[in-house]
Amino acid sequence: MNKTSLVLLSALLGLTLQAETVEQVISKARSQLGPNKTLDAVKTLRYEGTVESVDGPAGKLILVFKKPYKQYLEIDTEGLTEKTGVNGFEGWRELFNKEDPRRSGVLVLQPDQTKYLISNALENLYFFDGPEQISGGSVTLNGEDTKDGKTCWVVNFAYPSGLHYTRYFEKGTGKLVATITSSNDLEMVEKESLTSGGIKFPKKVETYKDGKLVRTVVFNKIEVNLPVEDSLFDFPGIPTGTKQ
Repeated sequence: MNKTSLVLLSALLGLTLQAETVEQVISKARSQLGPNKTLDAVKTLRYEGTVESVDGPAGKLILVFKKPYKQYLEIDTEGLTEKTGVNGFEGWRELFNKEDPRRSGVLVLQPDQTKYLISNALENLYFFDGPEQISGGSVTLNGEDTKDGKTCWVVNFAYPSGLHYTRYFEKGTGKLVATITSSNDLEMVEKESLTSGGIKFPKKVETYKDGKLVRTVVFNKIEVNLPVEDSLFDFPGIPTGTKQ
């Protein structure tokens, strides 16, 4: 074997050693959160915290997920309580105006909005394995890039709803650096951590648009596998004071 062949072989071996499959990247990312057995055993998640937007009032937040893809969100501000739910078949939003109850009501979400919420539930309940739980979902490795000064693997999480998330995982550690959503180009950065049920969750999530902070969510309590009744996600009755 001549010198040129040795150089080429060495280069090819170097590339092989450096390359990772998408399965390896996801496995490493999941290990940052907890053991596979613990992550796979999650049936429900319940979050409590606060949300503060730069263009709106701060509010208290309750967020509940239940497998396979149910979701409930409640945000309570000084003048308004907003509840959103999806049970896998239908999605809804209930608004209660505290200053003028007559302006309260229940809205039926459009099919594409419901599908987006289902995708979001899968994202939260399956810890980077969400697209694998639904027909037409996919996880693909899109090479390397630098994010916030860190060399990262870029992974795309796609759902048949049309929603997809681009995530940056730090090479070597598998730590999540940032997530970008396709629907509105929002970038989410997780900071600090809170451990519950043997799983490491983010304590704070900052959301940016065009490099500017637009929303901050801080979780003060996270409960894993708390019993949750299916009725929480059911379409609600019409609130008192709503126009018929």
